[in-house]
Amino acid sequence: MYEGALVDAILLLKFEQIDPFGAWFAERLAEVVRDEANAMAADVVVPVPLHRQREKERGYNQAALLSRPLAKGLASRTRPSC
Repeated sequence: MYEGALVDAILLLKFEQIDPFGAWFAERLAEVVRDEANAMAADVVVPVPLHRQREKERGYNQAALLSRPLAKGLASRTRPSC
């Protein structure tokens, strides 16, 4: 399932802070959540924090790049993790 261009996109999101990939992945996640609404109902989207050292090395948290557009796509809210 994870091969070719998808792997490249994941790595770019994870290590290069390519914001459009965050929005693209968030749209895919929103589709899954909407399709599975009963099992995945939520009031708020919270990104999982990176270890402080990892965030310092990368300069950003890729989960935060996903959380904002995901919450918007689900007409929900987002909250910082810590």
